[in-house]
Amino acid sequence: MLTHPIMTLLALFVSMSLVGCGARDNKLSVSGSVTWNGQQIEDGYIQFYPRSGGNPSAAQVMEGHFQTRVTPGENIIQVTWNKKLGEEPSSVPGMPAVPIIVQVIPAQYNLQSELVQTFDKDNRTVELALTGEENKQTKINRRK
Repeated sequence: MLTHPIMTLLALFVSMSLVGCGARDNKLSVSGSVTWNGQQIEDGYIQFYPRSGGNPSAAQVMEGHFQTRVTPGENIIQVTWNKKLGEEPSSVPGMPAVPIIVQVIPAQYNLQSELVQTFDKDNRTVELALTGEENKQTKINRRK
């Protein structure tokens, strides 16, 4: 009988999906806002790296706000923002202009981040008001 093994597998699959098969992660829901020199970051990213090890977390920052799940404890925070500064003509005739996109947040807030915050059940909000000189060295060209 072919139906008996199929029914057994189906019942096993349904019961595992209802009960779960593994421990739930211990991450905390975190939300917040990020500004750069008083301006909301329109379309950037924020990453959280737990100092105790474990998997990092990341979220897209849209109109200055984000929401994600992070590992409890002390986390190093990195922020990036690839900002469109204008356009340059295409080198190929008849093609649209190429956007000039620059990662404007300096390394002290991302690759060499000095931002650290501890998260627990009572501390789940991040409010970052970043300031400084814009990084205009890292140019990224993208076609849209």
